[in-house]
Amino acid sequence: MPQILPSPADIRAAAARIATRVRRTPLRRSVGLSDFLGGDVWLKLECEQVTGSFKIRGATNVVASLDAAARTRGVVASSAGNHGLGIAAAARALDIAATIFVPRTAPSVKRDRIAELGATIDASAPNYDSAESLARAHAARTGATFVSPCCGRALLAGQGTVALEVLEELPSLSTIVVAVGGGGLAGGIGGLLRAEEK
Repeated sequence: MPQILPSPADIRAAAARIATRVRRTPLRRSVGLSDFLGGDVWLKLECEQVTGSFKIRGATNVVASLDAAARTRGVVASSAGNHGLGIAAAARALDIAATIFVPRTAPSVKRDRIAELGATIDASAPNYDSAESLARAHAARTGATFVSPCCGRALLAGQGTVALEVLEELPSLSTIVVAVGGGGLAGGIGGLLRAEEK
């Protein structure tokens, strides 16, 4: 059975691969939450990341892992905003063409920033599911690499670097609370923590 979650080695390799293109974000103790919960609570401030989200970590790891032929064909993604920003920033840094399919309802501030980073935007889809279908069809038609916002070992390994940084600064950590949307961040963090506890 294939291993779905990245290994600690995958995550450490991702950390080295993306180190020059993403920020090591601050880990700060929250006085208010610590007082309220009766124990130390630390916050990993991914809102201070290059694109304002952890998504650039996985996007950069995937794009930087592509071989020369795949880089020539470019990358494509579907996104309501943050993943598209991550792909656009990674593609720009590595001089790779990127096409991002966003739903018509995607916030204009996200769409505008993706365009500023040099990606081609297609906003013809009425909703997110349609945007993903169009992105996958574009990848099949052009040979571009489709980069999922929440699946794939390379993507999860990049997201898992969040936990690696937390553990390096706070090795006595006993619990991590992770927001779950598509599961990419939780999967990356889980890949590291599951292996570390054995």
